[in-house]
This record gives sequence, C-alpha cells and structure tokens, in this order.
Amino acid sequence: MGDEFQDASVCHKVKLDDGRDVLVCLEVEYRRMEIVYQVTYHDYKKRGYHALYEVSDGSQNCGLPFGGVDPNDISIWERPVSVERTYVSGVEFETRQGRRVGLDVIVNRGNKVFEKPIDCSGSPDEIPTHPTLVRFEWTGTGYEQTK
Repeated sequence: MGDEFQDASVCHKVKLDDGRDVLVCLEVEYRRMEIVYQVTYHDYKKRGYHALYEVSDGSQNCGLPFGGVDPNDISIWERPVSVERTYVSGVEFETRQGRRVGLDVIVNRGNKVFEKPIDCSGSPDEIPTHPTLVRFEWTGTGYEQTK
C-alpha cells in the first residue's frame, strides 16, 4: 500500500502572534465505504475546532455505487466503470521572516477507466494521481482558503 494508507493523523503546532499555540492536523478516517481526509484547525483557548478542508476517496469500491444497486443485476459487472481517487498527502506551511503567511494542502487526484468493475482490483495504487495545492492564507487568527 502507498504511504497515504499509513496512519497519517498528524498535527503541527502553530504559534500565534499572542504566544499561544494552536494545532493544524491532517486526520484520516477509515469508514466502511470510503476514506475521509480532513485538515482541521484546533484553537483550545477559544475552544474552536473546524475543518479547513475535506475530501473522501471511495476508489477501493472500484467505481460501484455505495447503495441502491441490485447485486443480482449482472449488467453492472459488464459495463465500463470510471474510478476516481482523491486523497490529501500532506500539509506545507509557508513562513516569511519567521512569521506564518500561508498553508498549502497537497491534494492528489486521479481517474482511470476500467472495461469492467472486475478489472479493478480495489487497490488505489493502480490509479495514477497528480498533486495540486489548495492554498490557505493566515488572517492573524486562523486560516482562510484563497479563491
């Protein structure tokens, strides 16, 4: 399995201008039909917690819908299926002159078409991905996604 399937729930301590610390975390949650990647911001003094960014990946299901499919309908096994893969591989902090100015979430996305669902092994590693950056700017009190 690729590195993105290791325990990637890690936090980075970020020092605010007033001297206190907050946490920015990359959390990975394995659900029944998907893997959810979430970048969160924790401000314990203000008891603030919110998700900055979230994506989910269901590529291990080989493009088959989560529900509403009759498993006895053999036609679902005979047609091409497009499988998308999306995951967060990391977080990078940008600083200038020792002060934080931004945060980049590294999001990897890819797609592969299989002739039949049976051709998909359920291993996300068989779907090539390309990284993109989702940018957040420091506002002085937190991070906001740039447009």
